[in-house]
Amino acid sequence: MDTFGKTQAKVVPLDLSENQFQIYNKISRNYSHSFLFESLTGPEVLAETSVMGFDPKIILKGYSDKVEIIEDGKITIIQTTDPFEELKKLLGKSTDQSYRYLGGAVGVVNYDAIRLVENIKDSHNSPQPLMEFGIYDDGIL
Repeated sequence: MDTFGKTQAKVVPLDLSENQFQIYNKISRNYSHSFLFESLTGPEVLAETSVMGFDPKIILKGYSDKVEIIEDGKITIIQTTDPFEELKKLLGKSTDQSYRYLGGAVGVVNYDAIRLVENIKDSHNSPQPLMEFGIYDDGIL
């Protein structure tokens, strides 16, 4: 399984006549997994970039006793009680600091995931994952 962060960033300029919301609207209609990080206000140095990602290379779904890793349409199941550790293994390290965003894990953590780190009675009976992350190796800035 490939891991993130093993290649240098490649910049491809795009000629776009639409704003970031119009572009993301089109992306989100065509991909089941996508995101938009938008900084509309704040210190000028932080509020200058929109980041969009779509079509993650890997999807990790974490449960209390396993993770499902989906890559190229294949599902690998790993028995574990620490889905965060499996996510960490997928990411590796990137030393390229030339851009604020170079890809990585973007996703959600369910409220009940606290039981993965705290000793709290487990009442999570839902078949939904406690966490789900896409591993993105590209994006639009």
